[in-house]
Amino acid sequence: MARPRIKDVARHAGVSEKTVSNVLNDYVHVSERTRRVVQEAIDHLGYRVNLAGRHLRSGRTGVIALVVPELDVPYFAELARHVVREAERRSLTVLIHQSGGDRERERAALAGFGSDFVDGVILSPL
Repeated sequence: MARPRIKDVARHAGVSEKTVSNVLNDYVHVSERTRRVVQEAIDHLGYRVNLAGRHLRSGRTGVIALVVPELDVPYFAELARHVVREAERRSLTVLIHQSGGDRERERAALAGFGSDFVDGVILSPL
């Protein structure tokens, strides 16, 4: 069975696609009754937000990269823990890359994590 789309949820709930979008984005100007009907349709159909589509529309990936020399060094492990915690508070995912302290690997990580793949890079070089 094909993955349900917003238009399937809208049809099932008897509302417009824009109304479904407003519910999904938690806009305040949606009545509780409409919100409930749309949520019931989402639950019934098993709809999930297409994150790739959302990222394409917003121009953001929701991913940041953290480049550290070694994760088994307590300082860098603690740094990673704090970055991941703060990223989660902002609904971001952290990609962690170990450079081994090699300058060329650090540069390659910066060059390889272009704007199409991550929203930003935090580099902690040696």
